[in-house]
Amino acid sequence: MSTPIYSTKRQLAMAYAPGMSYESAKKRLQRWINHNPVLMHALRKTGYTNRQRNLSKEQVAIILNHIGEP
Repeated sequence: MSTPIYSTKRQLAMAYAPGMSYESAKKRLQRWINHNPVLMHALRKTGYTNRQRNLSKEQVAIILNHIGEP
């Protein structure tokens, strides 16, 4: 089975919290990122900002590596 492709923060947030509203899921994902300094540092090295909506494949891989598969 292949891993789904996530290209937006919205898609990834909803994958982690399918029963939540988009806003709640997005805030939750952002909290996880903000409270994990190693994850945030790795993302920042790719040019990541909290306000960006689209994620690169590299950024998604970093998030999945640190948080785990949804």
